[in-house]
Amino acid sequence: MTARAHTAQSEAQYQRQVAQSRIVIANAQARAAVAQAQAGTVDIGTHRAAARQAQAALAQANAQVQQAQATLAQARANVANNAIQNENIAYNASQVKSNLTSLTNAPKTLLQTVVRAPRDGIVLARSVTQGTIITSAISSVAAGTTIVTIGGISRMYVQATVDETDLASISQGQTVEADFEAYPGIPFDGEVILN
Repeated sequence: MTARAHTAQSEAQYQRQVAQSRIVIANAQARAAVAQAQAGTVDIGTHRAAARQAQAALAQANAQVQQAQATLAQARANVANNAIQNENIAYNASQVKSNLTSLTNAPKTLLQTVVRAPRDGIVLARSVTQGTIITSAISSVAAGTTIVTIGGISRMYVQATVDETDLASISQGQTVEADFEAYPGIPFDGEVILN
């Protein structure tokens, strides 16, 4: 049943209840008039009882009118609430559409969170800390952010200073041993590469 049909039905019910209440009031008033006309022949106690009965019928009729008015007001409020509910439904539908779009984009965004080094190596320096938001190199707007500096471990180079008097005894490809403070007592073999 639509809100308009429900409102119309409530309006009709209200009108019926008002009409019935008016009939009850008219009957009560008629009984009171009859009772008043027969006052000379009827006992005063009977007259008072009829008046109380008429007052009770009037009170009941007023209560029915108030109930019908409350029902009508509720029906009108329901019609107003339907418009608000329709707006809520439209808003929630747009939220669902937005969330579906976010869900569709989530796998692509997740792929952009994986960082892969272009080659094997060890981390020599770290430029950012965990939790830092960085610019993606995939973006067409930015060139990306340096995250770490890595060094290759397949070939290590040592830059050494040689005294001028020893330069004559050094040649390209000559084998050498290098010692490092980080690895005491462990010699590393290498060869000379001249620049």
